[in-house]
Amino acid sequence: MNSVINRYLVYYPIVLLRGQLVPIYLRRMRCSQWYNAEQLQHIQLRKLIRMLSYAKSEIPYYRRTLKRIEPSLFRSLADLQRVPILTKEAMKEHLDELRAKRAWGTIRKSTSGSTGNPVTVYKSLTASAATYAAYWRGYEWAGVRVGDPQGRFWGVPYYSTAKRLTRLTDLVLNRYRCSAFALKESDLADYYKIINRVKPRYFYGYVSVLEEFAEFLIRNKLKLKFSLACVITTSELLTDLHRELFEKAFGCRIYNEYGSSELGTIAHECEHGSLHVSAERMIVETVLDGRVVAPGDTGKIVVTELNNKAMPLIRYDLGDSVTLTNQACECGRELPIIGQIAGRTYDIIYNEEGQPFPGQFFTYISSSLVHHGLRLSGFQVIQLALDHLLVRLVTDETDRQRLENYIRETIRAGYGGNVRIEFVYVREIEREKSGKIRITKSMINSERR
Repeated sequence: MNSVINRYLVYYPIVLLRGQLVPIYLRRMRCSQWYNAEQLQHIQLRKLIRMLSYAKSEIPYYRRTLKRIEPSLFRSLADLQRVPILTKEAMKEHLDELRAKRAWGTIRKSTSGSTGNPVTVYKSLTASAATYAAYWRGYEWAGVRVGDPQGRFWGVPYYSTAKRLTRLTDLVLNRYRCSAFALKESDLADYYKIINRVKPRYFYGYVSVLEEFAEFLIRNKLKLKFSLACVITTSELLTDLHRELFEKAFGCRIYNEYGSSELGTIAHECEHGSLHVSAERMIVETVLDGRVVAPGDTGKIVVTELNNKAMPLIRYDLGDSVTLTNQACECGRELPIIGQIAGRTYDIIYNEEGQPFPGQFFTYISSSLVHHGLRLSGFQVIQLALDHLLVRLVTDETDRQRLENYIRETIRAGYGGNVRIEFVYVREIEREKSGKIRITKSMINSERR
């Protein structure tokens, strides 16, 4: 679909009818990106005091945890350190207490479980609109505008209702989806034909899936028959080797994005290579052993969202480790900068036919469990052989047989019916020595195809 037609006759009318003032927020963020650090911190402090006051008054969980804290006395962002950190485990345990009882127009979402611990979140229309605006502003830094056609290298939901919603969303957002869960040589060849027919302005997707498509092009000495404005990567660690591979295969600049299902976009890469935080809608801290660390030191990323009254997330521990930097960026923006990211990571797993399965193939299964009334607190898939997977589960689910049956059937439907799937129940998924959680681990050296 033509970019201008999609922007003004499809996307903007639909989001405005839903009560999501995306174009208004985007216009504001185009201005505020040039504010200096003091102005940005002033905005954050004002919003923080409002959010804390609201949460203490309206949200049962914060009515208890903020009982001894008076938000109106906050004088700087450093006062936020007095608020307890919210973990994923506490979020799941107190989900009902974290929700606003009188919120209108909330959007419910189950996260992907990329850290092995899927959760459910609720977002207000205001928060979702601000999130979308932050997306589009970040894409503008990469040369992309609202309505530009996108080649999306992403997952596909497992249950039918979500599949229909995904197709509708792709239509509204002018996206052409290449499934992350179908990466055989014939699938990649089909994507090549489709991509050349629709000629998207940019690619967006998982690093590992874009890697498969890039290597397919190089392996078969193929080139895209059109020019891409950029490639935007997300969800997985982007290395310099990935950048080199993608630039060679796709012939364009690569931009990175960092975010989470709970909070949406957190930071986008600008034209000078800095990963800028969307400071107008969140406060980012790095914490080690309960204390905020100085710029340049690595700590757990703790995020406070400043717009979501449906389910406030205040000092929420994402589970990743990052490094913030106070270095100035040549682009002139004084939005905070994330220097390095470490945290969740995946191995690509291959079946007997050599078909690759990125980590998201398994995290989508995890996140779909909630729609079947099944509970899961953590999981990990370890490949012991091409036809043997060990699935480690952290759960208090009483109907374990039904849980295992669902996971087994769903994996076999995509991976192959002959695969042996073994289940082990554990107290927690251990981190690697690097501090990362590996959701998928391959213990074999297999030929890829």
